[in-house]
Amino acid sequence: MRSIVSIAAVLLIAGTVIILTVMRAKEKPTPSIQTLTIGNARLRVTFADTYKKREQGLSGRPSMPENEGMLFTFPVSGTWTFWMKDMLFDLDFIYINDGTVIALKEHIPAPRNNNGTVAIVEPTKEFDWMVEVNSGWIEKNIIKIGDRVTLL
Repeated sequence: MRSIVSIAAVLLIAGTVIILTVMRAKEKPTPSIQTLTIGNARLRVTFADTYKKREQGLSGRPSMPENEGMLFTFPVSGTWTFWMKDMLFDLDFIYINDGTVIALKEHIPAPRNNNGTVAIVEPTKEFDWMVEVNSGWIEKNIIKIGDRVTLL
């Protein structure tokens, strides 16, 4: 009886190791920077695709180059709340669901441009991606609801 239990335990462990190895081999790490198109505009985005990266976001950075942004990705669509804690520059938010722009929030102030108040942004629609860009980028690039979004 002991030998059957021992064999079963070894097979279970071996099977688990094989499954985990195969799953890990299929994972493709997200490149740290990729190009994203939104409508007719292009920008380079850094991914915030883990809890830790989403929590940190752009906080503490002194600035961001003109045609760059941060792409927040989520495992499921939801109404994820964002705040401007420790932000040093103003932002625009582009909300995306299933590859389409569904909502826009412009000119969200950093605390130093908002009498020290940390802005909290609560969306009204569910989304699976959100892009943070420099304030004014949406207007300058004529981004609108319904624009298609593609990772290149």
